[in-house]
Amino acid sequence: MVPERPTKDNLIRNAATSRVSFGAGGFVFALLDDFQSHSLAKVFFGRLTPYKAWLALCCAAHSFMAPLTFVLCRNYAVNRLDSDLSWSLPPHEATTRTRPASSMSVITPTIQVANASKIPLYSPEPHAQSLSCGHSVPCSRLTPSRGPKLGAPQTPLSNNDMRLALPPRTRKFGSLLIAEEARVLELDTRPGNGKETEADRGGSSQSATRGTRTACFSGQSLDRVLTEMVIVVPCKNEELSVIEGVISAIPAHCLVILVSNCWRREDGNDQYKKQVNMVKEFEGFGRQILAIHQKDAAAAAAFRDSGMSELIDPADGTIRNGKGEGMLLGVALAAAFCPERRYIGFVDADNFNAGSVNEYCKAFAAGFAMSPHPELEDTMVRLRWASKPKLRDGRLDFVTEGRCSKVVNEWLNKLLAPSPESRNGTCKMQPEGEPNKSFVTTGNAGEHAMTMHLALKLRMAAGYAIEPFHFINLLEMGQVLQRNGGHNPCMTTTSPELDSATRCSTTDKPVRVFQVRTLSPHLHRSSGDEHIRRMWAAGLGSIFHGLAPYHAMPRTDIAPVSELRQRLRDYAATNKGIDDATGELPSPTIYPALEGIDMQKFRGRLAQSSSLKSFGLVVMSNLLRLV
Repeated sequence: MVPERPTKDNLIRNAATSRVSFGAGGFVFALLDDFQSHSLAKVFFGRLTPYKAWLALCCAAHSFMAPLTFVLCRNYAVNRLDSDLSWSLPPHEATTRTRPASSMSVITPTIQVANASKIPLYSPEPHAQSLSCGHSVPCSRLTPSRGPKLGAPQTPLSNNDMRLALPPRTRKFGSLLIAEEARVLELDTRPGNGKETEADRGGSSQSATRGTRTACFSGQSLDRVLTEMVIVVPCKNEELSVIEGVISAIPAHCLVILVSNCWRREDGNDQYKKQVNMVKEFEGFGRQILAIHQKDAAAAAAFRDSGMSELIDPADGTIRNGKGEGMLLGVALAAAFCPERRYIGFVDADNFNAGSVNEYCKAFAAGFAMSPHPELEDTMVRLRWASKPKLRDGRLDFVTEGRCSKVVNEWLNKLLAPSPESRNGTCKMQPEGEPNKSFVTTGNAGEHAMTMHLALKLRMAAGYAIEPFHFINLLEMGQVLQRNGGHNPCMTTTSPELDSATRCSTTDKPVRVFQVRTLSPHLHRSSGDEHIRRMWAAGLGSIFHGLAPYHAMPRTDIAPVSELRQRLRDYAATNKGIDDATGELPSPTIYPALEGIDMQKFRGRLAQSSSLKSFGLVVMSNLLRLV
């Protein structure tokens, strides 16, 4: 039987009591010793043998040492027990800060408790006791009620474990697997009710609660993914403090790439220089950050010489404007200079709630942790915000779906989640007025991440069409769509009758899409109705024109393409989404996959960039090593 671990109370009580009890008899002799100058004392002590006199003196010394022993034993007990508790500092502080000899003996604040003897200061097990007004007791008086068994594994108070509700179902479209929505349940949890689980050992554990399967991912497993992740932050002219908040919230393990398309001025008020100076402030804290301007002439030359001239604006010879174009530049930079990073994610720079960005990055990591190894399967993680708070009539309204997302999700659900009624293996679209299933909830997800292997194979759409077009391109890669006339452009990347923008890459392994709903709301500046109309029109245009060459392959669970396109156009005409110049939905530019560029030439030309800045990693060394 393993004995109980001694508590701090027991150590103090036993040490002090033994000293006092041993010295109690000595107090008598000590008092008599003070009277040695009197004749009675001389007579009494004259009868003592030398041995008895020496014993009386030792007992008296023990008696007087008892108070000092009490203090020394108390401090030893505090240090002994505190050393067994979790004590951690951030890595950059661990080398410059030292722990005080006794954290409780230096500062002993006072708190109000109802019963100090029953409230533990540190306890490895959960407690549901409430604190109410009572008598004042210093923190040093509060002791743990019971410690773990000797030899038992020590579980830290917090591992930054994350708990998610797993997707209830996953639907298969050829080699493409799309999971229904998962949810973040806890940002910081302790799995197994205090018992050691696989998550405690750096992995993940699963359980079922009220019919919902949940998974807990340890902080170690999330960190392993984050150390291999690049986060791209495309920005324009957002407030400097907002961009700084977004970068500050990105986990320090991630490499950050800031792609700016802000206005440039020659009068000393250059916004990009201010952004670079802001980023430089992170350099001394272990961060790794790259910054580049989207209109950099060397970046444009790098794309042109490496075989991707479609990205160049013929008007000025620089990279075209647009969010999608900036994201492409970020992916190319990551692939060129950080080839060891397996994952790449994207977060918007206009987020006023900086803390939510930290959750986004960890949700990315949890999605990848749910997936097989990237060598076996490609993964995309798309996030749905918990809400987008809007100020209406003096009240804060927590809207769960944005105006643009609502439109785009509806039409993706019509395509991917049609009526279950089928005839001869083909699906039917849902009738008008029938509520759509909430299968696709991230059609317009600005915050998303994927394996780097997948990012290099995807064709990207320009501007705001980039996120909805992912689904069309993934259906192509999964060989669910067949080109009219029987040709599937994803069967080969060298078809002479197809231009580079039309050809898409096939994949030699499955692709899995996770959709994750976060806990944090997303706060950004509200856009006008006209801007929202342009956004959903661009998204629907990517679906409408992306499906134009195709029809659904037999026995695949998607709606009839021709019928969907006709109804989609009717919707756009009714809601003013038609382009006046063409009489059709906007047709976004579709760029070829980045895997086709000559990465060696891209690195060489980018070495001449004037706006590419590196903090925390040496870009020029990488250039000299890799070029």
